[in-house]
Amino acid sequence: MKTAAILILFIISSLMAAAFPESTFDEYAVKAAFLELVSNYIEWPRGQEPDEKYRPFVITVIGENPFVITRKVKNTTGDWLTTLYEIQKIKNRKVEIRYISEIEDIPGCHILFVSRSMKKKLTEIVDAARQKPILTVADTEGFAKKGIHINLYIENYKTRYEINRTGLKSSPLIVNYRLFEWGKPVNTVKE
Repeated sequence: MKTAAILILFIISSLMAAAFPESTFDEYAVKAAFLELVSNYIEWPRGQEPDEKYRPFVITVIGENPFVITRKVKNTTGDWLTTLYEIQKIKNRKVEIRYISEIEDIPGCHILFVSRSMKKKLTEIVDAARQKPILTVADTEGFAKKGIHINLYIENYKTRYEINRTGLKSSPLIVNYRLFEWGKPVNTVKE
């Protein structure tokens, strides 16, 4: 467990150092890199299209974009997702970043980051992604209990995550057991 945690920290630090050598990292820079890291422990079902390996890996943010770079970082503007994934691939595929505000625009993504601004529509979002090969990620307290697969949080200045075992096990995603071991287990609570 200790070795795995050190390896994860090393990978995130290496990715961020390569992408932003002179920057001061902030919370959302680490969370952007976390998306690539977690994807290494998940398999998405293969599609029927013969050219699938040439299609981009799609990360979608629904709601207000929390990845906006707020600190002054040398030669870097925009947001952490776009900046990092201009140079970093996921699953050996180029990464496409999408920003949406409507639930009907969810299909077609691999990772869906649900912004805290979507709290009132969370149940609808979870329902729209349920039974689809979409990994849902958020960073708002209580979202994992409402069905989000992985919910990021800060503890002692470190990024940690809750993992909704029930939601992930019922999805078509294939999850490596290590992801379950490293995360704080949470089950869906129905209202």
